[in-house]
Amino acid sequence: MLMFWVTLLAVSILLYVLLDGFDLGVGMLLGLTSSETRRRAMLDAVAPIWDGNETWLVVTAVILWGAFPVAYATLLSAFYLPVLVMLAGLILRGVFLLRRRELEWFYQDGANMIFPDAWERFTRPIPPAERGDMMAAYYRRLVDTNIVTRLEAARAWSQWEGDTLSVRGPEARPPKFEEDDFTVAFARIECHYFNNGGFFPEDGWLLKKADRFRNIPGWIVQGRFDVVTPMDAAWRLHKTWPEANFEVVWDAGHASTEPGIVDALVRATDQALKL
Repeated sequence: MLMFWVTLLAVSILLYVLLDGFDLGVGMLLGLTSSETRRRAMLDAVAPIWDGNETWLVVTAVILWGAFPVAYATLLSAFYLPVLVMLAGLILRGVFLLRRRELEWFYQDGANMIFPDAWERFTRPIPPAERGDMMAAYYRRLVDTNIVTRLEAARAWSQWEGDTLSVRGPEARPPKFEEDDFTVAFARIECHYFNNGGFFPEDGWLLKKADRFRNIPGWIVQGRFDVVTPMDAAWRLHKTWPEANFEVVWDAGHASTEPGIVDALVRATDQALKL
C-alpha cells in the first residue's frame, strides 16, 4: 500500500511540474516580446491546459495530507517564509473569496436567473426533493460508489460552470468541460471544498485577513459581467486593499481567455516585470 501512495504521489508531482513548466515558460516569453501577434499565439497555446497544473498541485497536497500527514505538516510550515520572501506581487483575476453568499449565488439561487437554460441542465441529475441544497446533493453523488452516478454528476457540475464562464454563454463552453477525466477531478475537488467552506475557520475569513498583504504590489482584473465570481468580491477586496490596481473589463465575464481579460492581464504582467 505504501508503494501505491508513493507512486501516485510521484505521478501527480511529475504532471504538476510538466504543466507548470509550460505555464511558466509562456509567462517568461511574454515578457521578452512586444509583438501582440506573438503574445496572442503564446496565450492560445497555453489556453487548453490553463489551470491544469493547479489541479495536480491540489492532488499532490491531498495525497500528502491523507497518506503522509507528518510530511505534509512539515513541508507546509517550511514553505511559509520562502513564499513570503519570493512574493513580489499579486495579479488576481476573477476574485473569489469563498463566502457562503458567493456559493449560494452560483449554486443555489442567483446565476440561474441569468442562465436558465444551463441551470435546467445542471438541476437535471438532482430530484426536486433534494434541490434545496444543490451542493450537498451533488456531493453525495460525486462520492457515490456507482461510477455512472459519479460521472453524470461530474459532467453536469462541470458543464454548468463551463456554460457560464463567458458572456457568450453555453456556446463558448471550453472543450475540456466535455472530458470525463477533467470533469470528475474538477467537480469533486470544487464540491468538496465548497461543502466545507474552504476549510476556513469562519465565513469571509479571506477578506478579513486581506490587510496582511496591503504592502504587496497588486493588480485586480475583474470582468464586469462575471457570473461565476461576481464583481462584489473583487470590489470588496479593492476596498480593503486600495493600494492594488483595480481594473474592470466592461465586456468580459469570468473566462481568462476573453480578449479584454487577456489584455488587462498582459498589461498587469508588464507592470509587474518593472518592479
